[in-house]
Amino acid sequence: MTPGRQGGGDTGVPFLMFHGIDSTEESFGQAEPGELLYVLDKNEFEACLAFMRSEGYRTILLRDFIDWQKGIKDIPHRSIVLTFDDGHASNVTTALPILARNGFVAEFFITTGFVGKPQHVTIDDLARLRESGMGIGSHSVTHPMLNDLPASGIRKELEESKDFLERTLGVRVIGFSAPGGRMVDAVPDLAKAAGYEAILTSCPGTNGRSADPYRLRRIAMKRGVSIARRLVAGGRPGAGERLLQGLYDLGKRRLGNERYDRLRARILRMREASPRSET
Repeated sequence: MTPGRQGGGDTGVPFLMFHGIDSTEESFGQAEPGELLYVLDKNEFEACLAFMRSEGYRTILLRDFIDWQKGIKDIPHRSIVLTFDDGHASNVTTALPILARNGFVAEFFITTGFVGKPQHVTIDDLARLRESGMGIGSHSVTHPMLNDLPASGIRKELEESKDFLERTLGVRVIGFSAPGGRMVDAVPDLAKAAGYEAILTSCPGTNGRSADPYRLRRIAMKRGVSIARRLVAGGRPGAGERLLQGLYDLGKRRLGNERYDRLRARILRMREASPRSET
């Protein structure tokens, strides 16, 4: 087999984006509708992994993907990268045992300032992820929207979170997941200077050999939306979703992050209260 020739599939490698996992044993707790939209029920998560196994998907880590892009490593056909943002405690208590039962690995992007706080991972949890063969990356220190920060603030979030994880766990951190998917043009260069090899965004789609590693796309896994539907579409939104996303992007630019997030939460609460609403 020629190094770097085998790959994830004709449409590129999907990166799935998860957050918290809700269960009867450990409820996610009270949260805004905008947050709960991305919290899967435990049964939904198990169904996701069962579907991937039935369809022949093989999980790889971010390091494997980057080495494949560089042409120095093979990855299996139908490779897929599973990612978790924020560092919610359920990533370890609920998701990790399910991943292990299926023989899957995943990347966990940690907001380091939340470590040890209620409903978030502890240092012991991080060590358990590392010992289980999972990948660990940065999701900043304080989870700010990077487009609200000056370059010095972005640099601080990138460098301090990376340093904390590397010192605490004795691992090399190569990946950064942008909070809220919101970035500015300076972020890739600042991330490179800090020693990162990849940035994961919230832009929908898959990633091939030629994809920019500092603007990797992901497929957001939403509550009540089947993984089959998301994968078949390759993460690409339909016409209605594209129109809605365009309006969201316009709102972010016109209103700013804080006002936009308040308005979005209000709209989602109204949709949640409607018996005919769908996510």
